[in-house]
Amino acid sequence: MRFAAPLWLIGLLALAIPIALHLRGDRRGPAVKVGSLRWLEAQPASRMASTRLTRVWLLLLRCAVIAAVVLALAAPSVTRRMSTSGAWVLVVPEVARQAPLDSLRNLGDVRALSGGLPGIDAVPPPMAPTDVWSLLREADAVAPVGTRFVVVAPTASRFYRGVRPRLAREIDWVTADPPQLAPQAAPRRGAVILVAAANRSEDARYLAAAFKAVGAVHGDSVRVELGTSAANAAALASGDWLAWLGDSPPPSEVGSRVREGLRLITDADTLPLDLGDRVVWRAADGAPLLVARDTGRGTHFRLRSRFHPSSWPLVLEPEFASLVDSLWSPGTPHDLPLSLQERTPSAHGASVASTLPDERASRPLLPLLLLAIVCFLAERALTAREPAT
Repeated sequence: MRFAAPLWLIGLLALAIPIALHLRGDRRGPAVKVGSLRWLEAQPASRMASTRLTRVWLLLLRCAVIAAVVLALAAPSVTRRMSTSGAWVLVVPEVARQAPLDSLRNLGDVRALSGGLPGIDAVPPPMAPTDVWSLLREADAVAPVGTRFVVVAPTASRFYRGVRPRLAREIDWVTADPPQLAPQAAPRRGAVILVAAANRSEDARYLAAAFKAVGAVHGDSVRVELGTSAANAAALASGDWLAWLGDSPPPSEVGSRVREGLRLITDADTLPLDLGDRVVWRAADGAPLLVARDTGRGTHFRLRSRFHPSSWPLVLEPEFASLVDSLWSPGTPHDLPLSLQERTPSAHGASVASTLPDERASRPLLPLLLLAIVCFLAERALTAREPAT
């Protein structure tokens, strides 16, 4: 047991007060009324009061009230061992060096919270912040029934993107924050221009609706222009964002505009990931979904699917607009710490592990206060039943 405010334990000295008052009250016997003392036989006066303690339960209740209140003020925390049967310990790669891996291996099967959930020793540093929620969906889909998760993850908001998943498993959290990273430049909001081939008009409609929804939420005026001719691409690329939806690559003029600061979005990407690529979105199975490469002052975002329900059903869900918001909205703070309730998937309970990864802490503040109230009421009831002296 540990105490957050141990100085309050000095208040236990107050237990001497009810003990002293109780002993003093027991020195006096009950008053007996008699008519006359002249006929009583002479008896030697008692020189010593009886040392037998009476009304023990009353004394114990009074001491329990004081002790419970003092312990509650001292804010105790009780630690107990976490159950290790059938647990998967999922460690975010960015904090693997800060996590006590030897102690974590005592909890269960240690895996990296990365695509495919590999062993922690075989995972290279990720190209983009790990998407904890997306990878928890993957782990929930492949883990055996009854497997409990122990997640070793940071609290920074950049590791939690999109909508919280709905899982049916118990999760214990061990907080481990990575070294401070350099602040990321906020993406620039601006006019969005969509250039779509004739057979991609539906894709453009879904993407345009998401951009307009985000603009409406932020109270911004959004200009979304639709272009259907590749010949107008150079002129349309005069905006801040260009979505090129088609089977043919954008013309070279668009590449020049990217180097000058244009944000370009293409889809149906099949190119292998390179060292300069960073993963922005991940699919439910942890595979890269949206990859970004910085070129000059601009960025080329490549979606490895299509903005169409037949290829990516998520475009029909509210989460799709949230993803677009995270990509397009400027000034979003990336390092705000999230509370346990904000990080926890919404369909199960979770607890916070203490600094020692093999223990779980609980604070019995409410039970102590309830104990003090019950003992006080019982003491009052016993006192009321005693005869008046």
